Amino acid sequence: GQGGGGGDVRVVHVGPPGESELVLAHLVEGMYDALGQLMGGATDRNMILDNLELVFLLVDEHCDGGVILETDGHKLSSSVLLRDEQEGRMGEPGMEAQGGGGGQGQMPQQPAS
Repeated sequence: GQGGGGGDVRVVHVGPPGESELVLAHLVEGMYDALGQLMGGATDRNMILDNLELVFLLVDEHCDGGVILETDGHKLSSSVLLRDEQEGRMGEPGMEAQGGGGGQGQMPQQPAS
């Protein structure tokens, strides 16, 4: 079924014909682990769509121009939350002058059932 914590989201990586399937599988695992952490364990379609900005940040932290930057799910999710927090501060007046607080950012909001 596709209930509350359902798994109706798939992560797919496309690589060149000569790429190792093990490398691609490792990339997919890291991406899915990070998604699960960012979405609070609810990797369903609505949760992903409600937090699409975090998903785009995740893709940006994961690979760049075909170059693998990071595969560890925990490191990826931490980087995404840090970037999301920094970009959020850019829009608030007077916040640029303050030092980084080292916080974990905000967890996504669960959609109302």
